[in-house]
Amino acid sequence: MNLQDLGSIGEFVAAIATIATLIYLAVQIRRNTEAVRSTTHQQQVDATVVVHSNVANDPEMAKLITRANDDFESLQEDEKLRLMYFYVNYFNMWHFQYTYMKKGLFDRHAWEVWDEGWARLLQMQLGMREMWATFGSTYGEQFAAHVEAHLKAVAPREMATGSAKSLEPDA
Repeated sequence: MNLQDLGSIGEFVAAIATIATLIYLAVQIRRNTEAVRSTTHQQQVDATVVVHSNVANDPEMAKLITRANDDFESLQEDEKLRLMYFYVNYFNMWHFQYTYMKKGLFDRHAWEVWDEGWARLLQMQLGMREMWATFGSTYGEQFAAHVEAHLKAVAPREMATGSAKSLEPDA
């Protein structure tokens, strides 16, 4: 075996090693992407639990949301301010998920479930819709159009009142 034969064998072994390394890296990147998606989803669950727990554990906040849904214009300015911060948290979480879904960092099925949940909250809460009307444009055209499409999909009967009862099927 001459030097040229040894060089050819070395090139072949190097090519196999390169292919094996690329396969290994592809598998690791896929695992990392799955881990990022899982972590992102868990962070969203945790953030949502905090927001929902605040309402569940604060009777005054629950009453404020109910009043906003029944007659938003009757709220005092300080109550509207409180609701603004509350609902902006929802919009931020929804926008975060939307952005991460667009980047492929949020599981598509999980996104669809969350998106439908956010949309239903917006559809059934007059106070939340009022805040969206004020702040929606700050989230960019693409996301705003996505949210507006959800609002346009709601039947007029459902939009007529902010109470959750409006989403109950007709008897």
